[in-house]
Amino acid sequence: MFFLHCILDFYYYKYMTSKRYKFIILFFLLVAALLLNLSLGSVWVPVSSWKAFLSGEESLHASILIYRFSKAATSVLAGSGLALSGLIMPNIFRNPVAGPYVLGLSSGAGLGVALLV
Repeated sequence: MFFLHCILDFYYYKYMTSKRYKFIILFFLLVAALLLNLSLGSVWVPVSSWKAFLSGEESLHASILIYRFSKAATSVLAGSGLALSGLIMPNIFRNPVAGPYVLGLSSGAGLGVALLV
């Protein structure tokens, strides 16, 4: 019995550490994409001008970074909200295939867009 317990602990530790590494890698990829989004665009903002943005000085690059940072932060928050809602939806309805198409949310969203346009 002790041997089985050791094997199960080993596999649990192996699974949890691999999952933890995936989250760490995905977090750093998110930060890298956020920084790349701040730098690239129609006007290239060099990394050296981020100091003015962080210190609150007024400059052209700082105003561009303020606009880009708000846009990037909004996209990260919207994406994480959609991911959480997609994760929680099957648990609330206790149906593993519960999705926006099954529940009619997509049709309602399409109707709302059609009425708005």
